[in-house]
Amino acid sequence: MKIWNNSYNATTDLSLGRAPFKGIQITPTATGVKTLKIYAAAKNLSDLTELYKKLIVQLSVPNGDGADVYYSSTDGSWSPDTVSTWNNDSGLTQYVLTIPVTIHTTAAIDVKIHFNWYSQAGFLYIDPKFTLE
Repeated sequence: MKIWNNSYNATTDLSLGRAPFKGIQITPTATGVKTLKIYAAAKNLSDLTELYKKLIVQLSVPNGDGADVYYSSTDGSWSPDTVSTWNNDSGLTQYVLTIPVTIHTTAAIDVKIHFNWYSQAGFLYIDPKFTLE
């Protein structure tokens, strides 16, 4: 997925899966403590130390009595990614987001993405194949 905001420097987020809609659904195959991994690559975005607060990933993990909610800004961490290969583009700065989560049931996890990064020329790729390890 390619995400960018080059038309308006707003204080509100661009969101994928904002309530009342669902985001990307991930169905776990087993319960227990897992790590969600999301890969991203930035191009022409200034001050990449801002990534953790400009791109927020929100997880709703069913717990049998509602859902546990995790946020990448408080529960996860972004790290440089030197392993992934991104095709058909160059000059990318690659990252991986890891969020430890406790899976209580094998019901689908709802993943919402909130983006608030104004840039005339910059954008962010997100690999839509999220993994639970």
